[in-house]
Amino acid sequence: MPHVSAVTLACARMGWNVYDTEVISLVTAQPHTAVRRGGRAIVLSGDRSTPQALAVLLTEHGRGDSKFSVLEQLGGPAERRRDGTARAWACDPPLDVDELNVIAVRYLPDERTSWAPDEAFAHDGQITKHPIRVLTLAALAPRPGQRLWDVGAGSGAIAVQWCRSWPGCTAVAFERDERRRRNIGFNAAAFGVSVDVRGDAPDAFDDAARPSVIFLGGGVTQPGLLEACLDSLPAGGNLVANAVTVESEAALAHAYSRLGGELRRFQHYLGEPLGGFTGWRPQLPVTQWSVTKR
Repeated sequence: MPHVSAVTLACARMGWNVYDTEVISLVTAQPHTAVRRGGRAIVLSGDRSTPQALAVLLTEHGRGDSKFSVLEQLGGPAERRRDGTARAWACDPPLDVDELNVIAVRYLPDERTSWAPDEAFAHDGQITKHPIRVLTLAALAPRPGQRLWDVGAGSGAIAVQWCRSWPGCTAVAFERDERRRRNIGFNAAAFGVSVDVRGDAPDAFDDAARPSVIFLGGGVTQPGLLEACLDSLPAGGNLVANAVTVESEAALAHAYSRLGGELRRFQHYLGEPLGGFTGWRPQLPVTQWSVTKR
């Protein structure tokens, strides 16, 4: 029998337009997939523990001021709504939350940006810097539902931005350093995306879900790694590799001479104080090779 959905009822209670409100299901997904950097959403809970789990995550990731409303038994005689903030709910959650509940969240502070700055990521310096990250994502050319392999992932910034680019985009990050793997997991959770974090490449390739596109951000000079990436790529898939050293640049130039594609070199400058004036400080040039597998 046709009936009004929980999402429609929740939006009506909140005074929100359904078409402008994101709907997120945590019925089977992990709470971190509902973390956002702005906007508003109706979150479908898995059970009575979901509101507290989400509130704790939002608070841990600097979103404790988010407006947080839990609506229970919508449309029934025992309907109830409780309003507060994520921080308040995380610190003192009610004990009588109904199993049938949805959460209305207005994420604060609202820091939605198309391209997150470097400071938004946990990293130890191994990160594709913002200007080059934008150019790299443009070369990767994500499409809805595609899977990226981020090889030599560092902070995972490329994988995170990839997952945010289109609905259904997923990523597998390969990183040998354990501390950096932890950073990747933290960054994925902070941006509300799911990244499959794995160990060293190419050893960890075998049982990973197959890629649509591969980004090689580190290890270009590692014997056999570039070939292993190309072997794992499906026909028609793109590979993009960045290099900042003379040795890795030479490896990309050699690959270009054998396989074609496009070879680019980027150099950018940052304006910085120079006495009472402003001078240009050059950043490390980045060589980028991109190729489509035939």
